[in-house]
Amino acid sequence: MSKKLTKTQTNWSTIEQECYAIVQAIDKWDKYLRGHEFILGTDHEPLVNLPNKEQLNKRCNRWRLKLAEYRFKVKHIQGNKNNMADYLSRSPVEAAEEDIDEIIQYESKFTQTDLPL
Repeated sequence: MSKKLTKTQTNWSTIEQECYAIVQAIDKWDKYLRGHEFILGTDHEPLVNLPNKEQLNKRCNRWRLKLAEYRFKVKHIQGNKNNMADYLSRSPVEAAEEDIDEIIQYESKFTQTDLPL
């Protein structure tokens, strides 16, 4: 799962961005996680005590309360051992060799059919 932060979100503190990522991921996978105990792995050590952390800003506290609906434990994974962390945002993307308009035209021709319904 990958999601680009808005300009405002890029100004958030690191812990806010990491909390937001957790909330987004758990929201996306809610139907698989709700009602089941799971381990949340993170390379951001301050999140290890998130469920019990007392001093949080309003935004993170609101997310902490939302996450209280789930049964999970937070496990710290050292960054150098967490090979998949931030992979999509750090993986280089090669420029397309073909013009996008050519690809769309080709795909349109390829997917059109003359079969009667």
